[in-house]
Formats: sequence, C-alpha cells, structure tokens
Amino acid sequence: MGFDHRLDYYFRRKMKPVISSEWMFASGDQHRLGSPTNAAGGNQGDHVDNSFVGFGFRDTGLAFAPRMSNMHVWRVGGSFRPFPDSPVAKELELGNDYYVYYKNRHEAAVSDPLADVQSGYLGWEMDYYANWRIVNDMAWTVRFGTFFPGRAFSDQSTRTFLLTGVTWSF
Repeated sequence: MGFDHRLDYYFRRKMKPVISSEWMFASGDQHRLGSPTNAAGGNQGDHVDNSFVGFGFRDTGLAFAPRMSNMHVWRVGGSFRPFPDSPVAKELELGNDYYVYYKNRHEAAVSDPLADVQSGYLGWEMDYYANWRIVNDMAWTVRFGTFFPGRAFSDQSTRTFLLTGVTWSF
C-alpha cells in the first residue's frame, strides 16, 4: 500500500508566502533484499510480494531522489516571492524543502543500492530553489540539494546536486 498526504498553507500577503508539509509512504516487502523495484534481485524465495511500487513521479528530494517503495518520507518547506513590486522580478519565487527518510522494513531494500546496511534510518536532505517566470512563455529554475546519509549507508559521504533549466512554452 502507499499514500501521499500533503498540506499547503497560502498566506494572503504581498510576497505570497506558502508553507508546506507532506508525508509519503510506500510499503515494503521484507523478502525483497536486492531491489524493491526490479524483478532481478527482487523477492527472495517463494513468497507473496507485498511491496508497493507506484505513484510515478513524486518530489522526494533532488540529491537522494528515491523511488517510493519501502519507505517513509517526511517533507517540510516553504516559498515566497521576494520582489512583488518589481516589474522584472515579481514572478521570482524562492523556496526550500527539508526531507527525512526512513525505511518501512529495515531489513529490506530501497531503490538506492548504496543503502547496504540493515538500518531503518536512511538520512535527510535539504533543497533550495529559485523559480523565475521571466516572460509569459519562458521560465528559469535553479535547484540545489544536499543529502546526508543515515545509518543505512556504510558510505557516509554527502551527495550534492545542482540543477538548472529553462522552460520555453510555445
């Protein structure tokens, strides 16, 4: 089974602040030791597979970005528009999100094969972003995230990811 509960609160202020919280959950199968999403290395033995794999895309962080299977993900964040009176930058949005990751079944696998220790705590992540609608048909985004591995990883190196992109609608 799986679910995604999200709550956003939009303040009625000039800078359009928003605070958000979310809890995502996807069940796991204790017999899926190699991979929660692939048949190869998946369910061990002659067991009924109880793992949830679904949802399609979910925002589970930029640097870690796990697939939703055998995990809990908690997210809190917020955003605002710092220049509401500027004719050039009034559509600039700044924001951040913080994530905490736990396995549903600590002995089972998650989508990241580097989580090689049977521990429930996967780690946490902080993401920062800027979205700017430059003109009606063009937007630019910059996103930066850092993942801090938990006890489920023998390699405790942080992971950092930077993404930038332009969207042109026509």
